[in-house]
Amino acid sequence: MKRISGIAAPLSAAIVVLAFYPPVSANPTASLSLDPASGAIAGQPGETIGFGFTLTSNSTDWISVTSSALTFETNPSLGTFTDFIGLQGGPSPSFALAPLASWSEVFDGTSQGIGSYALDSGAIPFSQNTGQIEVAFDIFNADPSQGGTQIASDIVSAPFSITVEPEVSTVPEPASCWWLTCAMVVLAGADGLNRKLRPTSRVAASAGFDGNSIWVTHTDGTVAKR
Repeated sequence: MKRISGIAAPLSAAIVVLAFYPPVSANPTASLSLDPASGAIAGQPGETIGFGFTLTSNSTDWISVTSSALTFETNPSLGTFTDFIGLQGGPSPSFALAPLASWSEVFDGTSQGIGSYALDSGAIPFSQNTGQIEVAFDIFNADPSQGGTQIASDIVSAPFSITVEPEVSTVPEPASCWWLTCAMVVLAGADGLNRKLRPTSRVAASAGFDGNSIWVTHTDGTVAKR
């Protein structure tokens, strides 16, 4: 057989690559959707927020989650991600997802959900971090809690977006405003009464009698008749 120079080496390299990286299946083992469905969450600097999820098996095998992580982040310094789903593996009692089943959790801030995200206390309002949440899992030919054997591993992902909200100043409640208004009215009334009761320092400058009444002229220009 005639050997074509320059072809054998590239073909050998291609075979090695395919051996380590098998082609991606057109029918993924599982699918992932986030809660909220848009994958977009927001919070104020220093606040801890997070994602809920639904993980659906598209396989006749069992799935046990091993970890979750943020990848392809545009702003990694915006905060810190903590994995929740990897510590659970799957729904109890097997801590694995059964064939063609779904597993959902709402983020509760402590242990439920795909994971939490602690925004940095110095995060700038309206700054963002976007990327992919990847969930890694092992695949078993039977329930792993009943002796199933691991036959493969895989990863599923979904896009996410995290936005920093501006801090909101505290506004008094309506009841507090009402009491404040009442207090101001009372103080204003007391001040007016005090002005009325305050003695004056007027001094009579002259006096006279016009046949009908006595009049007195004070130093401030006012005239009083009696």
